[in-house]
Amino acid sequence: MSRERAALGALAMAGFVVTGAAVEWVSTDGRLALDAWIDLVAGWVLAGAGIAAWLSAPRSRIGPLLMAAAAAWFLGTLISVTSPIGRTEPGRLAWFLIQCHAGFLVQAIATWPSGRITRPTQLVVVVGGWIAALFPQLWVDSPGYIVLGV
Repeated sequence: MSRERAALGALAMAGFVVTGAAVEWVSTDGRLALDAWIDLVAGWVLAGAGIAAWLSAPRSRIGPLLMAAAAAWFLGTLISVTSPIGRTEPGRLAWFLIQCHAGFLVQAIATWPSGRITRPTQLVVVVGGWIAALFPQLWVDSPGYIVLGV
């Protein structure tokens, strides 16, 4: 791994650390309770795994998919209905993006290790994962939730 790529990875992680902390701070009105810390650490783990995958296998799309999942994770937190931003009109309109991280995660898992769809079954799983991510009302509090988890 080149020094430049390692420095870029460290810079990306620093960006995720600062942005994630700021997002959690804003979304909780400055009261970082245990659930906010858990949410923050989960986003950081996703970002760290994505950066590590990108640095170790730059030709694979797994790293960028995991980094996109981390970005979507924090975006979902930022626009969640309980945050001040989520109470605005644009926040309500973007509420459906809250589960977008699930689409990236399903795609990363289904297409491991290359991050590319190479089989029809992968395509079905990825499309199903994105449908579930973009339309959470289809599966939240239903048997579909169990199917998505599996």
